[in-house]
Amino acid sequence: MEKYINIARKIVTNPDDLKQIRSELNYTYTNPDKFIENNERELNKENDLLWFILVDFLIDKHYAFEVDWKATIAEIESELDVLLDKHNLSFSFDLDQDTDELDAGEILAFINPLLKRTINYVLVNLDIDSDSYVTVIVTKNDLSDLEHLDKRITVY
Repeated sequence: MEKYINIARKIVTNPDDLKQIRSELNYTYTNPDKFIENNERELNKENDLLWFILVDFLIDKHYAFEVDWKATIAEIESELDVLLDKHNLSFSFDLDQDTDELDAGEILAFINPLLKRTINYVLVNLDIDSDSYVTVIVTKNDLSDLEHLDKRITVY
């Protein structure tokens, strides 16, 4: 469980939110059936429930967003604006390449080098083994630590 808390520390900026995720992880660890029963995802004890608790918490608190693989650039920009606001960051989207034919993962991969260059942050995928993308933003310095904590954390 400590691994998930360490991941949260790299992403979550509010100390109260860190306390809350620790509490939710502890609760799920000791009461997995309650989490499965009350969660909207189709999970069972074979799934890494702590991973999903972390991911859903990050989404609920706007430290992450989840988009379908068919999301448009406008949908991704809207979600990314919320994520950037959460971290008190700003970024101007001047995409001069036609993105109509790209899926969400390709769009996020296209945006990532621009973010790295302009604000020194990167978009990272938290893989939930589905056809959607869960995305967080972290500093380039934290990226390596996160990738070492869990193989489901990958840069776009």
